[in-house]
Amino acid sequence: MRSCNKIFKPLEIYQALTERYEAIYILDIDKNLAYIIKSSQDLKSLHDPKEATFEWDETIKKFNERLVKSNCQLVVENFYSRENLKKTFSNKLDKREVAIELCSGKWEKIIIQPYLIKNNITKQVLITVLDFTLPKRQIENVINSAQRSMEKYYRLFIDTVDNLYGPIIKFNLESGSGSSITVQDENIIEVPTKNWDSLYKQLFLDIHPEDKDVITQASSMDKLMELKPGEKLFYTYRSNRENPDVYRWYTTTIKMTSELGDATAYTQDITDNLQERKRLIDKSEHDVLTYLFNKEKLDQMIKLEYINLSSCGIIYFDIKGLDVINKAYSYEHGDKIMKLVASSIYSVTNKDINAYRYGEDEFILIARNISKDDMDILFSLWKMRLDNLLKDSDIKCNVDTGRVWVAAKDGKINIKELINHADKNLYEEKQKKH
Repeated sequence: MRSCNKIFKPLEIYQALTERYEAIYILDIDKNLAYIIKSSQDLKSLHDPKEATFEWDETIKKFNERLVKSNCQLVVENFYSRENLKKTFSNKLDKREVAIELCSGKWEKIIIQPYLIKNNITKQVLITVLDFTLPKRQIENVINSAQRSMEKYYRLFIDTVDNLYGPIIKFNLESGSGSSITVQDENIIEVPTKNWDSLYKQLFLDIHPEDKDVITQASSMDKLMELKPGEKLFYTYRSNRENPDVYRWYTTTIKMTSELGDATAYTQDITDNLQERKRLIDKSEHDVLTYLFNKEKLDQMIKLEYINLSSCGIIYFDIKGLDVINKAYSYEHGDKIMKLVASSIYSVTNKDINAYRYGEDEFILIARNISKDDMDILFSLWKMRLDNLLKDSDIKCNVDTGRVWVAAKDGKINIKELINHADKNLYEEKQKKH
């Protein structure tokens, strides 16, 4: 024993004896003898071949009879054969493992490590057999769980692609070849094509005539060739690809994926998103009660729209005694008055004449690029509309007004100053009545 160049000292074998091993063997490859180690006393048998427990080759044949599948038998024969074991280990620290299934349904894990190596040739190996049934089942459970998760996310991915996108196109700008990827019955179908024109028609299908020229120019091959890897181009247009009678809005995205001219394109129907966005914008820009524009919209219009005007007229409205009406009757009755007055103002608006709720009981009407005479006509038209609405209802109210009109000087009109001027005129009109 002391002369043997062992990797595992007896102490390590003692420790192995205390663990959950089914069996521990030391195999003498040249002598075809295996020694079973059940206690530290069994190490003495290594000195006396007569005390060998069994011949190794015969044992392998019997062992194979316990295996559940022929492929496991082949694995064991190759794994356990003495010729292979001689060549298996390249160094003293090497180790080999294999899991096998027995006919009883039990799984065993076999670990083989060099025990004695001389002149780079393995002479003896240490073989440990471990009950692997529970770990194997745990691993299978993990794998099965992972597979179920993958199936779940695969279905989720398929549903997402199917619901959000039309055909996904992969193509190469250099060759013009590519493929169309679609989802059919939860399966991914890829149809290759070598014709760029065919791919292009799938991308931009049945485009509205008003959008076609713009899209054709913006998606030319020269434009696409300018893209660098990771860069994208976006195209928004109308198409009746789903229903010949209805045009919907679509966005096609083309992304360059490599320096070799590979690209991916996908198309999404954005009609519902646009309608929802419009609804949210309308809600944020309009007064809830009267549905006239609110002060936030007025600020936006002053910054973006009320510029470079040739002229501008403003009417400032104030519902007389609304606070008294709310207290004497009800706030519900006061709201009815607000809505009626707002309706009369809204009835004279158009794209250049906008109405806003400016305060609790105040409104303003802004008319851009209007002559002074037309401004007077507009005011008269509003009064007539208000009188007609009051005649057709049981509501009674009075509205005070202040008006102002200016022509631009040096192309500039200060809308906020003009509103203040109209408010001042409103106050003066009230004073005259009192």
